[in-house]
Amino acid sequence: TTPICMVSRASYLTGLHERSHQVNDFNAPIPERLNKLGYPYLLRQAGYWTAFAGKWGVDSAVPAEWFDDFQGFWGAFGCSCFAF
Repeated sequence: TTPICMVSRASYLTGLHERSHQVNDFNAPIPERLNKLGYPYLLRQAGYWTAFAGKWGVDSAVPAEWFDDFQGFWGAFGCSCFAF
């Protein structure tokens, strides 16, 4: 949706374009109103175990209801998101 990495991550996690999620700045968190729209949340509600490992790269606030296990960091390497 955009060449800016953290905006793309927010789009990937929420399923929304930047104009809808409005994460357009390296300090902008994913808005709380979108927490229940993120695919990790929906997978977890459907009974999947969800985990995140790698570069989070969106902001410092990880929605607690998205992941059963979070091992993210804010470094400069790739990321992975898992659901089992």
